[in-house]
Amino acid sequence: PIWEFNTASISCRTIRSDDKPINIPETIGKITSAIINPFDGIVSDINVMNVRGTHTWINDLSFTLTGPTGETVVLLANQCDDEDDFNISFDDESILIDVECPYNDGTVYRSAEGLSIFNGTRAKGVWTLTVDDNADLDGGALEGWELELCLKDDEATFLSVEPINAVLCPLQFEPLSLVATLNEASNGQG
Repeated sequence: PIWEFNTASISCRTIRSDDKPINIPETIGKITSAIINPFDGIVSDINVMNVRGTHTWINDLSFTLTGPTGETVVLLANQCDDEDDFNISFDDESILIDVECPYNDGTVYRSAEGLSIFNGTRAKGVWTLTVDDNADLDGGALEGWELELCLKDDEATFLSVEPINAVLCPLQFEPLSLVATLNEASNGQG
C-alpha cells in the first residue's frame, strides 16, 4: 500500500474597508463598498465581520457579498421591522441561524446563503459588499465592514510513502577456530 497526505500553509487575515462612510440615500437603490485583497491564495474559510451603519428602518435592507471570481452570496435580506441601525457579522460556523431583531449589537450569525461557496476560489482581487435599500423615505450610512480570509497556498506539498520490505543481514564475524583436546579417560582397566 501507498500512504499519501498533503500539507498546506494556511494564513488568516482581516482586511477592513477604507471607503467609508457611504451614504444610503432615502430612495430605493444600492450602494457598494469594496475591499481589495492583495493576497494570493485559495480561500479555505471566509467571514464577513462588523457590518455596521445607520438606517432608520432596517427591514428595508438586504446585504450581499460578491467575490473576485463573481460568486455572490446573500448575507441577510429584509429582516426585522422598523428598528434602527445595524451591526452584525457572518460566519458559517456560528451556532446562531435566526437573526434576532434588532441586529445592532455585533452578534455573529450564519449568513442566509452559505459563505462556503467561496471556499476553493481565488482570493486575490475585489470583494464587494452591496447594501440594497428596498424602500423610499428611510436612509442612513454604511460605516464599515471587515473581511476575514483564511487562505491556503496554491502549492500543496504531497508526500507519498511506499513501505519497503527490509532484509536484515546477519552481523559479520571473523571465523573462530576452536581447538579441543580430548583426553581419554581411564576407567581403571588398564
